[in-house]
Amino acid sequence: EDIDVSLEDGYLTVSGQRLTSNDNSRFTSKFSQTFSLDAAVDVDQFSANLVNGVLVVMAPKDMKRIEENITKIPVVQGKSEAEVEDDVEVE
Repeated sequence: EDIDVSLEDGYLTVSGQRLTSNDNSRFTSKFSQTFSLDAAVDVDQFSANLVNGVLVVMAPKDMKRIEENITKIPVVQGKSEAEVEDDVEVE
């Protein structure tokens, strides 16, 4: 089996082919699958291992990138929904 794993422009592509033959015939099968990657994935830490016919792709995330994308939303206490709606109408 020939398997290729590649990264390009935020996409992971896994492709491959298998060739089998005997005295009377030849069989070829091909596959390709592309996955979009989360922006927080650290492409420098990517790894792929093939063990006993199972492909394992590791795509760890960069925690600094994850923390940069977190937006804190302030929580206001003490106002009911009606009071908040009244404030919005006044403004």
